[in-house]
Amino acid sequence: MLEKYFDRPSVVSNGYFYTFEYYPRHPKDLYDKTPFLFCIGPVEKRENLITGINLHHIDVESREKLIEMMQRQYNILDDEKQHIISEESLNRLVPGVLFGVRVYNLKNIYNLKRLKNSAVPLFLYEQGNIYMGTPDDKFIKYLLHSGIYKSSEYQA
Repeated sequence: MLEKYFDRPSVVSNGYFYTFEYYPRHPKDLYDKTPFLFCIGPVEKRENLITGINLHHIDVESREKLIEMMQRQYNILDDEKQHIISEESLNRLVPGVLFGVRVYNLKNIYNLKRLKNSAVPLFLYEQGNIYMGTPDDKFIKYLLHSGIYKSSEYQA
């Protein structure tokens, strides 16, 4: 069943969607234990670090718009090819989407799965497992921008 939605990659490459279990070595800030990531690429001059947009850190409306615009511009849902898109281009598609950019250490990633492009819309409404290392303003900012309080499920 999972093969329908996921592949088991041996490496993380930019231009694909991934999900995995993440356990930071020293959690200081807000982090997601099960990211839903569009990988932008490796961190320059830093071995074992990748960067990407964690869709769990942007609101549901922005997620929907991002995938809609990526489909319109790049046809990402129509094939299983790699789509390398820069941060600047992603921010032009949906201004503010870079709020979801995070850096991950490959040493702290477990159970890595590449989400097939055609399956991406099925996972847009997942919220992830958000934890705080230490409470701070980032958590408040996350709550204000996340999809948790903006989705119809939580509205009165």
